[in-house]
Formats: sequence, C-alpha cells, structure tokens
Amino acid sequence: MRDALSWLRAQWDRVTGTALIAVGAVVLVVTFQSVANSRFVADQIATITSGGLGALFLVAVGMMLRLEGDLHDEWRKLDRIEAALRDEALLDIETLDAPAHDDRGRALPAATVHLMASLAIIAAGYQKAANSADVDRAVTGLAVGVAGLGLAALVGAATLLVGRGRLAGRKQCLLGGWLRPAEPVAVGVGAAAAPLPTAATVAWVGAEMTRFHRGGCPTLAHGSFRSIPRAELPVGLRPCQICGAR
Repeated sequence: MRDALSWLRAQWDRVTGTALIAVGAVVLVVTFQSVANSRFVADQIATITSGGLGALFLVAVGMMLRLEGDLHDEWRKLDRIEAALRDEALLDIETLDAPAHDDRGRALPAATVHLMASLAIIAAGYQKAANSADVDRAVTGLAVGVAGLGLAALVGAATLLVGRGRLAGRKQCLLGGWLRPAEPVAVGVGAAAAPLPTAATVAWVGAEMTRFHRGGCPTLAHGSFRSIPRAELPVGLRPCQICGAR
C-alpha cells in the first residue's frame, strides 16, 4: 500500500492528466448527443460553448500534465546521474518525488492561475450564449469561449517550453564538463608522458575511488587514474555507470 501511494505521489501529473483526458472525452460524447437532440441553434451554440469547449479545455490540461510528467522523469534521471557522479546511493526513479532542482514549484502555480483565468473566460462565454435566444449573441459568446480556450493552449505551451529550457540548462550545467573527450593520464606522470594503453582486459582506477572505469570514460579527465589488469581489481570496487564498465 505504501509503495502504491508513493508511486501515485510521484506520478500524480500523469494520473491526473490521464483522468482529465478521459473525462474530457466523455464530456465531448455527451455534448455531441445534446447538440444532436436540440432543435434550436442558440441552444446548440450554448451547449458547444460549455460542453465542447470545456471538454477541450480538460483534454488540453490533461495533455499538458502528461507532458510535464515526461519532463519530471528527465529531472529524476538527472538526479540519478548526479548521484552516480558523486558516488552516492542511487535514487528510486519509480517513486522519487519531484527533485529539489525542479523549478516546477514556481512554474505550475503560475500556470494554474492563468488556466483558471482562461476557464473563467470560457464560463463567461457560456453565460453570454446561454442567456440569449439570439443567434448572433450566442455566436459572440462562443467566440469569447474560443478565446479562453486559446489562452489555455498558449499557457500550456509556454509552461512546457519554459520547463524544457530549464531542463536543458541543468543538463548543460551537470554534464557539460563530462562530455568532452578525454585521454587517461597515469598517476604522477608529467605533461610529456604518453597516455597509458587501454585494452579489454584493463581497468582504470583512481586513489580513494570506489568505482573502476574503462578507457575513454569522461570521468578520467577529472582526476588521476592508473590502469591495472581487471583480474587484479581490488575487492569492493564497483563498475562506473557512466562508461558502462563491466
């Protein structure tokens, strides 16, 4: 039970988004049936303004939350990479809550305010269309509702773009210095020394390090390492998860 609650807490955006999309689909079907059974154009427009635009609003918000869930996964993967680089215990990616680096704590509340404003505009359009038997007035209300739905779409797109930008910035900050190609250098050897040879039977280890690496690992550019036969690896050393040493 605790694992299920942890999973729901970590995946709340996907769960909520899926539920909103499902509800929106049901409301669209009900709206279609209601419009088909109505004989008055003004009533049909009012129904479309409330049920149709409301359903599309729910679907749009649900899709935004599901895409936010994908960004959330990227943040958690970066946290696991950072933990591996620091030789810390790896975090459970399936149940991990939003990491401290994730800026969604500021982005989502702001997006929520704007989404509520767009929902209020849709509601105002419905009120204008529903309280009049005049077709022109009902069409005006529908146009107001469409404007609210467009605002919701813009808010969702802007939220996702900002989130992707912040995620890209953290990727560059965390991995930028580790992605440069490096040549391993022997311990205590001057700049004129040639790089040590690498082979399938050779591993690279550093002083006071708890992991071993294979040749070409980006980690070798950030410390002093020496090569030893894999058969002579000290007991307790674990393989590097960046270069995939085995």
